[in-house]
Amino acid sequence: KDYMYYAIWNDIYTLTVYWYNFPDGRYNRSTYSYEKGYNLNLNKDITWNDNDIPPYLFVGWSFDNTPTNLVEKFVVESDTTIYCVWEQNIFHITFDLNGANGTTPSEIKIKKGDYVNYNSLPTNNGFSYGVYTFEGWSETKNGKVITSDFKPEKDVVLYAVWSHNGQVKDKTDDN
Repeated sequence: KDYMYYAIWNDIYTLTVYWYNFPDGRYNRSTYSYEKGYNLNLNKDITWNDNDIPPYLFVGWSFDNTPTNLVEKFVVESDTTIYCVWEQNIFHITFDLNGANGTTPSEIKIKKGDYVNYNSLPTNNGFSYGVYTFEGWSETKNGKVITSDFKPEKDVVLYAVWSHNGQVKDKTDDN
């Protein structure tokens, strides 16, 4: 008996995944091949080892690398690029002595959503500013001293606030 075989060609499309497309510019990508019409579930069909990469937290998948249009499933119809969307998970609080001399306090790392206890901020330990008295920390160079707990939504620089005889030093004349 003679047999006749026919080749059946399926359209194959490339999925490009940008794994680490971090705001700081680092990225890594991989490519995968899928037949046209494949129902792709990104959370099941695409796997990786590090779903939580400090200081970033995986938010989801997106066609445009933004957290506003997240997608989990789609049907493969063409070559497609998909991005892992990450958000900052750890914020850094750094300190500016605001003109003083001495050792700047070490940065504080805080998880997103956590509050900073203002009483736990560094006190005047190893820095000075002439006849001025350290009053505390402010979120701006000439701002008021922080007097309550706060929740950072980004990296923060806190500035030393100095006073002399009860008058807070205005830093607008200093550069």
